[in-house]
Amino acid sequence: MNPKVTIVIPVYNGSNYMREAIDSALAQSYENIEVIVVNDGSTDDTEEIALSYGNRIRYFSKENGGVSTALNVGIANMTGEYFQFLPHDDIMHPDKIKIQIEAIQKTGNEMTITWSGWNELWEPEHRVKPFEIPPGYPRSCWERGIYPLFFGILNVASVLLNRKYFDIAGNFDPDLKTAQDYDICFRTFGTQRTLYIDQPLMSYRFHEAQGTQTEKEFVKNCQDLIWKVLKNITEDEINAIFSSRYQFYFAIGKYYRDFGWEELLAYTAQQISQLEEPENSAAKRAELAQKICAEGRPLVLYGAGKNGRKLRRELWLYGIEISAWCDSNPEKVGTIIDGVRCIGAGELDPASPVIVTMDHPEPVKEMLAAQGFARVMDYWEAAEVMWEAYPIKERTLRFLQRDC
Repeated sequence: MNPKVTIVIPVYNGSNYMREAIDSALAQSYENIEVIVVNDGSTDDTEEIALSYGNRIRYFSKENGGVSTALNVGIANMTGEYFQFLPHDDIMHPDKIKIQIEAIQKTGNEMTITWSGWNELWEPEHRVKPFEIPPGYPRSCWERGIYPLFFGILNVASVLLNRKYFDIAGNFDPDLKTAQDYDICFRTFGTQRTLYIDQPLMSYRFHEAQGTQTEKEFVKNCQDLIWKVLKNITEDEINAIFSSRYQFYFAIGKYYRDFGWEELLAYTAQQISQLEEPENSAAKRAELAQKICAEGRPLVLYGAGKNGRKLRRELWLYGIEISAWCDSNPEKVGTIIDGVRCIGAGELDPASPVIVTMDHPEPVKEMLAAQGFARVMDYWEAAEVMWEAYPIKERTLRFLQRDC
């Protein structure tokens, strides 16, 4: 099996970066591809650049109508079985299509949706930084339907999509000038299990001229899309991905609180205020406390930075307090941080459970294991067990109303 993949590159006045995008598409190690470039009414030399590729690409030109209309022209003219959206200023890894097609074929289901990690490409210094999904989002949830879309951990240009989804869900929405790619994913991912490939298969460029930086309506469009999803999400989707409405509104409320989207935050708080805690909440919190603080031993968070303070607040929502911070920074050792003393690694009791909160916890976990610590987990593991429990309603409302 060697299905054809269509790579669609919509361009509007993108002559500064489009060569890199087209070249990365043509350089794919997977050979059965076609590259479609759609000129959305550009006034620069976009057409001249596109035509310079001759018959190596398929070129279409149209009046300016927005990214969605350009993508829909690509869909209408594609001959491939799979669709790949490539923004004109982004770059594909040479093996992107090959890796994802092979991953799909291993599942035995041609409709499997794959997505991947990605790099941030910062201009003008051309600095490359791998995007890392922040701690706090359980790994077991990343592939649950629309879960990654709610929390911005998915880059849509990393997605490879069977073209049949456009027959099922429709094409890109021309009324959306931005966020149209997330809209199509919300309409296609549903409750099915997607397939995440944990390696960067594309580079997303950050620069002053990109639409997300210059489009004044970008944030509004994102928020409007979320409102649309919240009004239309089904009970089946909520239960399949979040287990309950209570868990759903709490999870997205945490995100909106961090992101500063106050109207959405107020909405989630209102929804939770009208819900009762699930019947087994107290029992679930007791199980959580046992998993994290076996036999009631004092809990220590290793890392008193941003992640640590965030995790401490989340634990408090479940009724779990910490006894101390621990940090390798000597300037923090001996100080009081948010009312809790910070100790050095030498003061740790090997009998105490420890959660390592850093983005890269493995070195510290290995060090503690070598010293005989038996109860050590990282933020990722803590997030997994917290996901199985329900926070205290009164504390959750205070948290979502910024009263704590």
